[in-house]
Amino acid sequence: MGASLRFRSYIKREINGEETLFRLPQRYRDGNSKFPILAGQTVKSVEVEIDGDQISRMNGSYLVFDANGGWDRRASVVHIAARLDADYLTRSVKQMKIADLATARRARELANKHKWLLTEADYRVIFDDLGPATKNKIPILHG
Repeated sequence: MGASLRFRSYIKREINGEETLFRLPQRYRDGNSKFPILAGQTVKSVEVEIDGDQISRMNGSYLVFDANGGWDRRASVVHIAARLDADYLTRSVKQMKIADLATARRARELANKHKWLLTEADYRVIFDDLGPATKNKIPILHG
């Protein structure tokens, strides 16, 4: 990893029956920021890791917000840890000469519950947002 590692966070919210991406300001991680519109909700999130000028990772997971709209780190970590477990189990099954069906089933259950797959449209919009000057930047969700 390079010296210029940075992150960008997005959420997907349903508006008028359609899921829309919003960028979370970096300050949401500070624990003091509140987003009343997200109070008491678990929302789809996208964490993008950028190393220099390259995207090194982009994952779909979930963020949990408390009753006041603050990011609930502990509840969110449950989803993140389970997603990592699912990824680990999936890799383990792929490396087995004879797949362990119980392990494969557990990996699938964890993945279905704690992660979601980005669509091609999600990727396109996020790539555009991360690019140099573009007209269609993803709106920032303000608290």
